[in-house]
Amino acid sequence: MPDSKTVLIEKRSSRRFPALLPEQLSGVADNYVVSVTGMDRVAGYDCRVVLLEPKDKLRYGHQFCAEAGSGLPLRSRTLSEKNQLLEAFAFTELKIGGSFSRDQVRSRYAARSKEWKVDHSALAITDVPADTGWSLTRQPTGFKKLTELKRSIAGRAGMVSHIVYSDGLAAVSVFIEPLPKARPARSLSHQGAVNIYIRPIADHMVTVLGEAPAATVMQIANSLEFRGVASR
Repeated sequence: MPDSKTVLIEKRSSRRFPALLPEQLSGVADNYVVSVTGMDRVAGYDCRVVLLEPKDKLRYGHQFCAEAGSGLPLRSRTLSEKNQLLEAFAFTELKIGGSFSRDQVRSRYAARSKEWKVDHSALAITDVPADTGWSLTRQPTGFKKLTELKRSIAGRAGMVSHIVYSDGLAAVSVFIEPLPKARPARSLSHQGAVNIYIRPIADHMVTVLGEAPAATVMQIANSLEFRGVASR
């Protein structure tokens, strides 16, 4: 981060580019109609257009254009429940195959960053699988609990409960933490295709976010309740 002269070191994600689709596709067809709708051309390459149409209004539609020879996703589009374009990513310039030189990706800040601050705080985050004691009274159709754990996050006093629900493609994260001194009001916001809903519950603050329609994110937040932690 050149503006603050900081190098931030984080753990590498388990999933790497170009993994836009989940490793297990078995559940996708339960919630989406999958079809190949023809050919297109992106960044000078022919690609097959694959459409994932949601079977209800609880999830977004997706369109991918995969390079005909390698299957590399050249373009990705997210479509709202009204079939409007919400978000799109695409290559504008691409070279597949050939030799590669590390000089092409060498940092232009490397020589200037010797005196910069190195921030390792993100490495202090720990994930512990646990029964958080929270569950849904009205789980959205097609969504299943994928993970449930408690996280120690840098800058937060206590453990934060984190639950992830997925329909096989879209994922919605639920974060539950102690209520801050300034009690937050219910609020709904979005960043691109991601909806974010904050709701105070008793002495906890619940934040639900995911690449899903606002109604889905709000249903998860509003049906969340504490049932107690199972004895071990």
